[in-house]
Amino acid sequence: MESFDEIWEMIQNMERQKMLRSDFNDEETMKLLCCSKCSDIISLSMKEERFCSCGASSGIYTDKLNAVFKGEHCIPIGIDNNKFIKAIKMAQIENKHQEEPTTCKGVDFTAFVILDCATTITKENV
Repeated sequence: MESFDEIWEMIQNMERQKMLRSDFNDEETMKLLCCSKCSDIISLSMKEERFCSCGASSGIYTDKLNAVFKGEHCIPIGIDNNKFIKAIKMAQIENKHQEEPTTCKGVDFTAFVILDCATTITKENV
């Protein structure tokens, strides 16, 4: 006969596996900008151009996929939405089942610097 702890661990593992099999649109990427002058990281918007705190970098979505980045200090960043959403959900599960205080760093997800040659961005040094 299995103990309560063993059954509880099986339930937690089943929740984790269900989460990992969830379907998300893995073709979408959230775009951010990082300003190398002031170190701000800003999310882009489709409604308005957004600026870092020093004003040297800005960006705006032109549609759901494409964006324009401006400024010589502007570094385009992408986040894999699929992995980001899964990381959030996994963190929620882990938080719910955490029994003792911990200094756990959390759940990893994929972020990357978007290269200037990417077809989904236009980079302008103004």
